Amino acid sequence: MHLHSSLALGLVLALSSASPLSSQLAGGSLEVERPLQLSEALERRSTLDNDTQSACNAAPNCEVFHDAIFGDIPRFVAGKGPGSEWYAANVEAVDDEADDDNGENIQARADDKQKAKKKKKRNTNVDVSGEIINYGTARASGTSGAIHHLYDLCHKGSCETKALTLPTTWAGNTNEWGGTLTLYANGNYNGWKQRDVFVEAVLAVAAAGENCWEQKWMHGGVREGITSGSAYMCKQTNFISINRFVNGAFHGNLQVRVERKADDAAMCGKITGALGDLTGLLGAVPGLSALKAGKAFFGIVALTCK
Repeated sequence: MHLHSSLALGLVLALSSASPLSSQLAGGSLEVERPLQLSEALERRSTLDNDTQSACNAAPNCEVFHDAIFGDIPRFVAGKGPGSEWYAANVEAVDDEADDDNGENIQARADDKQKAKKKKKRNTNVDVSGEIINYGTARASGTSGAIHHLYDLCHKGSCETKALTLPTTWAGNTNEWGGTLTLYANGNYNGWKQRDVFVEAVLAVAAAGENCWEQKWMHGGVREGITSGSAYMCKQTNFISINRFVNGAFHGNLQVRVERKADDAAMCGKITGALGDLTGLLGAVPGLSALKAGKAFFGIVALTCK
């Protein structure tokens, strides 16, 4: 499943669990989870929505390439990305021109064909997976969440290809166990300010509809005593991709992915319902005021989940 928005985001999280210790004493069951094998992760990886691929194929400075971790994702054509003369003349110069109302009433203007001809057409495609995973106590969003570590992996114009391993904890009815989240990122954009806005946009999508709860656990008996505790865990989609286009040209993207055995499947209905108005959601992310386009940076946002 994918949510579709013209901001290119490329981050992947691969999740592996250390031997979980969930057991029941009084002749009960043993709860065990195993790490997801890379071959399984690749078989289940999310791919871009057709609209995002079409937008990239139509853009003069975008091409779709196959990545071993993320699958098919957009990237800048050589010589037409940030830092090139072509980008400065055809992308950066256009993007630096703010709209009269700083992005307000974008949809209304887009519906007015006469005004639309005189305005820049900003579109953001957000692709998300319908595969829901348990992030454990690390959770997905927030300043202490797994996806916030995009700030560690993504820099001035792109993201590191190395993996970032993060600790987390899961719990069942009878015990808790530790494991790791392995974070991968992929992104292309123009400078630190856009990096910040793209990361915040991904975090906003991750926070919308994130399902968190307190899992209480207990085991033991009269003879050996009772041991108990709790863990605050969260579930969310394992893949978010944001891809941004202005006047038909590719302006940047960012992706994040988390791989683990799925806890739920076919959850697009719940995800899209929870995200609601993405144009308003992304139009309020921190950092937009530092960009000349302001609230209009993401333009009209379209969501796809599959």
